Amino acid sequence: MLIRLFLVLSFLTFNVFADEVDFSKVDCNSVETRKALIEEYNEILSSYGITVVDSYNQKTIQKGINKLICYGAYQYSDGSSEYVIYKAYPNSLGELISEFKPINE
Repeated sequence: MLIRLFLVLSFLTFNVFADEVDFSKVDCNSVETRKALIEEYNEILSSYGITVVDSYNQKTIQKGINKLICYGAYQYSDGSSEYVIYKAYPNSLGELISEFKPINE
């Protein structure tokens, strides 16, 4: 799959400064969070001609002020699936970055 060749990064779709984001109560496997992750990932993948159709078995690896790390499975519109690490963190300007990194297992 082409997407495995790329580390996919994106600014969140809204302007937010990192000192305003508290992820401490986020559960990566909740339906609400998985829907948000799918939506964000699909925005990033739109130029690759593929979409995420499901996200499941999400584990919360780390959460807190300005940081969220989730790990779980994603299923794509081409029938493939893979595990992906999602990270949200501030850059040096204080803007929140979303990162989806496919993991080869």
